[in-house]
Amino acid sequence: MGVLAAYGRELARTVSDWEKKSDQIDSLIIKHSCIGGAAGLFPMPIVDNIIMLGNQMIMYRNINSVLGVSLAKNTLKVIGTFMLSQVAGMLAVFGIAIAGSILGNVLKASIVFAPAGMALNALINAAITYVLGIVYARALVKLVGSGKTPTAENLKEELKTQFADKDNLKKLYEEGKEKLKGTKFSDFKNDAEEAKKHAED
Repeated sequence: MGVLAAYGRELARTVSDWEKKSDQIDSLIIKHSCIGGAAGLFPMPIVDNIIMLGNQMIMYRNINSVLGVSLAKNTLKVIGTFMLSQVAGMLAVFGIAIAGSILGNVLKASIVFAPAGMALNALINAAITYVLGIVYARALVKLVGSGKTPTAENLKEELKTQFADKDNLKKLYEEGKEKLKGTKFSDFKNDAEEAKKHAED
């Protein structure tokens, strides 16, 4: 059973084939988390933020598609930017992640230690993408399951509610790190390049 299956059983009881769709969404989130991890392998700290945004936009679009929701690219960019704005607060909640992220960027700035910094950032980026994917999917499921048409406004409001649950964010972050540990993020660098182009278009 996927991470979202139990969460959505009641909220999304009006969504047909929910169990199957929840597994599809879980798989999408894992894939995009790996692409987010690949963003941490790029040597310039600013570049990985652009990749993270593009990757999120594509991830949210794909989750929407599974649930039969259509949102314009501009709306997805607004949501993606909003989600990225929440990352600093998330890092503070995670504690060790904020130290790791700072250390990772310092190491990436050093030619000697760049590989160590990029490896550290890769796992952190991947786990953060995992959290953002689950949080977004849960917010969308809650709106769809209650019969509301998702918009940028009501999605942001529901996302704020999801982000307010700090204990759940910590749990998801640790869960993401565990699931993604040992992943060869370099296999997803081509996907990361495509995500960067998507954000810049």
